[in-house]
Amino acid sequence: MIKKYLLIVFLFFICNISFSQISSKEANIWYFGDGNGLDFNNNPPTLLSNYKLSNTLSSASIADSSGKLLFYTNGYVVLNKNHDTMKNGVGLNGIMTPNFFNSTIIIKAPESNRFYYIFSCDNPESFWGYTNQGVCYSVVDMQADSGRGAVVIKKKQILNNSYGKIAAVLHYNKKDVWIATYKKNSDTLFLFLLTKIGISKVVYNKVSLNSSWLSGQAKFSPDGKYFATYLCANNHHDTLDLSCKEFIALYSFCNKTGIVKNEKLILSSNTTHYNYGIEFSPNSKLLYLLSYKNSKTNFGLYQLEINKLSSKNIVDTTYFFSKDFHAELLQLAPNGKIYTSTIYNDTLNAVINFPNLLGSSCNVKKISINSNGNLSFLYKHGLPTFMSSYFHKENFVLSSTCIGKPARFAFLDSLYADSVIWNFGDTASGFLNHSKNTGSVEHTYKNYGNYKVLLITFYDNRSDTQQFFISFPKPNINFEANDVCENDSVSFNNLTPSDFAKSFKWRFGDGNSSLVSSPKHFYKINGISNSYNV
Repeated sequence: MIKKYLLIVFLFFICNISFSQISSKEANIWYFGDGNGLDFNNNPPTLLSNYKLSNTLSSASIADSSGKLLFYTNGYVVLNKNHDTMKNGVGLNGIMTPNFFNSTIIIKAPESNRFYYIFSCDNPESFWGYTNQGVCYSVVDMQADSGRGAVVIKKKQILNNSYGKIAAVLHYNKKDVWIATYKKNSDTLFLFLLTKIGISKVVYNKVSLNSSWLSGQAKFSPDGKYFATYLCANNHHDTLDLSCKEFIALYSFCNKTGIVKNEKLILSSNTTHYNYGIEFSPNSKLLYLLSYKNSKTNFGLYQLEINKLSSKNIVDTTYFFSKDFHAELLQLAPNGKIYTSTIYNDTLNAVINFPNLLGSSCNVKKISINSNGNLSFLYKHGLPTFMSSYFHKENFVLSSTCIGKPARFAFLDSLYADSVIWNFGDTASGFLNHSKNTGSVEHTYKNYGNYKVLLITFYDNRSDTQQFFISFPKPNINFEANDVCENDSVSFNNLTPSDFAKSFKWRFGDGNSSLVSSPKHFYKINGISNSYNV
């Protein structure tokens, strides 16, 4: 009879890091405006000219995890990867030319690689004289039509008479998704929780101002901690009276509960300015606003530090870019840059190259996007809407490691930092617990446990501190083996939780070994009973 002893040797252990990142390549293909397209699989992004939807202020597109286009929509029509109308893909909601921003978004169904939700919002009835359909969702099955996709559920209403401003962000669990939107002339922000079973929860947030006008963007910060939206202080816009005071409202957001709080109102120093574009920096610490008068010669770009805002703010332009073009919308991209849209000249847009940096260091530059000569006012300023979590990128990279092996840390923004200090949270390592290398650094953890790593960066006499956690759990090793007779092989069943290891090495006690997770082994005992330490 063979006796077993717990003497397994594990070669590698998985590190559990406290943050999670999703594949940003799902937002790598943009289709927007009237014939515009960008491919962010290339650096710099390349132009796409095969876009077949037109006359739209709002659009959404989605790619697979490798950055290949799946489909795109203006909220009414869906086109597949071949730019053909998707099966059952017409009439998702409202009319064909939605007249406001952030009115459609595509969300991958939680815990699914097959189904996608399209949320879309109708035009307001006060403008078009028919019953507003509000916010509806449709579902696309990407296994249908030989992988080209088909709409299998269409136009399921979740909120009536809405002004859109649809935004989305991951839930705290990194699986489910929060969908935010407003109802017309309402002081309520609606948060819908999308889970693997569908819309499973609605959270109602009372805010101080009504959403009484259809224009302007709404955005979550990439890290899911803030929500910002354009609001109007009265209902004058329903009669096209442009005299109302327009605000940007910023809230703290709890991605566990769906609750917003700590409202901060931002108003231009000139109350005749109109605020439309909203975007957060990739590190979620800066808020960018676009503001303009009713003229292409009055354009302003505001950059605000979130942690310095009070409950009410009248701001001057902290960074003013240009007066020779008109921009309305902002959108963060997979490459970490923020792009603007324009109306009066289709050949001229702008990009904020380093949006994590303050003032002129953010580096705003004009770029050429398209040159088709069509200067239609109504349809040039749309940009695609994406779930903000696609753009949550830490400015460091940690290579997977294990106890006794070097953990490799890389600081991605080192080019723009004057200096850095790393604290690896490992006091037992003595002077090795710190490093001042601005590029990649290594640290070897020798003990199981949880470690808080600090990265302090210095820019222009300013400092910024980031923290993240790395965990080395002590393995819970277990297995079983069957009793056998001579000339039979022993079957070893590995019962160790898969979370603790990704590869194994068995030593059978007779000089032989195996790298198989649950191996079989034949012992030559020559008729003599023996015991082996395994």
